[in-house]
Amino acid sequence: MPASGLWGVGAKTAARLKLMGLESIADLKAAEPALIRKKFSVVLQRTVLELNGTECIPHSEERVDKAQIMFSRSFSEPVTTVAGMEEVAGVYAQRGAARLIEAGLSASSMTVTAGTSRFAAGEGSFPAATIRFAAPTSDPIVLVRAAVAAMAQGAVEGASYLRAGVMFHGLEPSVGPEMLDIFNQAGSQDGNQADMGGVMGEVRSRFGALAIGIGVGGLAAPAAWSMKREHSSPRYTTEWDELPVVRA
Repeated sequence: MPASGLWGVGAKTAARLKLMGLESIADLKAAEPALIRKKFSVVLQRTVLELNGTECIPHSEERVDKAQIMFSRSFSEPVTTVAGMEEVAGVYAQRGAARLIEAGLSASSMTVTAGTSRFAAGEGSFPAATIRFAAPTSDPIVLVRAAVAAMAQGAVEGASYLRAGVMFHGLEPSVGPEMLDIFNQAGSQDGNQADMGGVMGEVRSRFGALAIGIGVGGLAAPAAWSMKREHSSPRYTTEWDELPVVRA
């Protein structure tokens, strides 16, 4: 096999090796490591040593943890009311919560953002707020309440918002259904803290992504400001309703 078949040996390096009479991987394996380092780099020298059985490149495990999870979208038409932006924040927060639950993670804090067009005439509006939770959570009700409250305080009535998003930080593995904190206003009124996120996730996995939601996020018909997807590619491998129909 040619030397260019090795990871890290590009066309230019292979051409320089060829000038030295090193055209194949076997030729490179037989080369003097010190000479390769002098003519090229310590990286290629390590490759030569690896070819000869000397381990120089440590194995690295794939990172499975995430620094943050985000759900952000642009609107198909501007949202100009605070009430409308509260709806947006609620929908985006529960969709972000679904991603947290799917990944088995809880968030210590959440940032809620929105923005008008930077090219529009007049003064723009770019509200942003970060909410820190008493304990890491993926509860969609807690996240929706926090996101709606943050948007209600930051959004400006009459501004033409074109995008919004929620971002979750301080992620850590979830340890199961969250315990009720009687001093936390996010707790339920009757003292029973249901695993709402898990229940909603099970319903969605069985009946589809639009089967259940909180507030307008539970409506089958998307809101007018939702991103338009008329020209998206068919999801033949993940959606039963979009499977191609063949008739003989």
